This record gives sequence, structure tokens and C-alpha cells, in this order.
Amino acid sequence: MLDVNWARPDRVKSSGASQTLDMLALDVIREGYADSKAEAVKYIRQRVPAESKYQKDIMKEIKKRAAKEDLPCVIWKAAQGPYSRSGVSDIIALVGGVMLAVEVKRPLFGEPSELQRGFVRDVNLAGGVAGFCTYTEDIDPLWELMLGKVRR
Repeated sequence: MLDVNWARPDRVKSSGASQTLDMLALDVIREGYADSKAEAVKYIRQRVPAESKYQKDIMKEIKKRAAKEDLPCVIWKAAQGPYSRSGVSDIIALVGGVMLAVEVKRPLFGEPSELQRGFVRDVNLAGGVAGFCTYTEDIDPLWELMLGKVRR
């Protein structure tokens, strides 16, 4: 039986040890759920939640932290379309007057594009706080930077 928490597939469920897509794919094959690496990756991709699940979780976490710190917070999911800027982070928030931009990546599958890296760099250079996250706890270092700017 596979030892996987599909919401946190980069960690072995029982031990918490780190695992890669290749390691998990080997387990999927070994347990008979797939015959090849391509089939195993497809099997895994179908079970790992969509990026939108992680975006919602992170947005809730930002709202919760802002409320706990008694900071005003406006947050939204940046919509992508033909008239939007390419590379804009998934989540944009104004917390206590500081811009917080979070690009959310799906575990095991998400890789930032050069445009996304550029947007994160630009926000940080302009005095905001931006970075990449998958899980709610990944927001910790960004949150601390943002709080430092709010409290200046």
C-alpha cells in the first residue's frame, strides 16, 4: 500500500521524509499501480490536488495571520487573461500597506517560469515582498519580511 498523503506528496506519510517525483513514481510502480514511469507520473498527477487548492489554503492563512496581527488586509487571486501582465503572482495582497505577492506552485510538478521569477524580483526590488510557496507554512519567511516592513 502506498504511504502517501496526496495533499502533501513530497513527504512520506509515515516518516515525514522528503521524497521526489521520481521516488514516488518508483513506489507507484513497485506497488503495481503503474507499469512505467510515464504511467506512474500520470497516476500521481491525477491524485495530487490542483494548484488552486494550495492557493485557497495560502490565501486563508494570510487572512488569518493579518487578523491575528490586527493588520488591514486586501487579498485577491490575480486573474490571467489577454490583457494582464505575464508572470504576475497568483496571490496579491496588501497587508498593513505592504504588497505581498505569492506565486503558488503545485507540489512535485510546479516550476516557476522566468517571467514569474522576474515578477517576484521586481516586487522585492520595489519594496514589496514576493516569493514562491506550495504549503501554508512556506509563507513564514515572506510573512516575517512583510511584518518587518509594516513595523518600520
